[in-house]
Amino acid sequence: MLAWTCRIVARAETRVMSGAIIAVLASMGSGAVLMGLIAIGLPPAAAFGSSALMGFLFLAMLVTETAKIPWRKATAVAAIFTIAQFGFFMLVSPLLAD
Repeated sequence: MLAWTCRIVARAETRVMSGAIIAVLASMGSGAVLMGLIAIGLPPAAAFGSSALMGFLFLAMLVTETAKIPWRKATAVAAIFTIAQFGFFMLVSPLLAD
């Protein structure tokens, strides 16, 4: 999905494997931030929001450096992917709570 978003938004050819590696690394960084913030006692909602912001920044940085896409387009790609990723989690999480 990340490679497709890069093609549509930035009009840049990004290999699917590169997109998958970028997405996994950004998710791992975001997850580490989330676990760290919860471990220090931050409320879950604040930790989740901070984790989403850090995931966006990790993703924008990785897309810029790895896919060689300009910063403005990389932030647009990162915003779309972050909204899709965390928006899906926000829709599914109430179903998982029961």
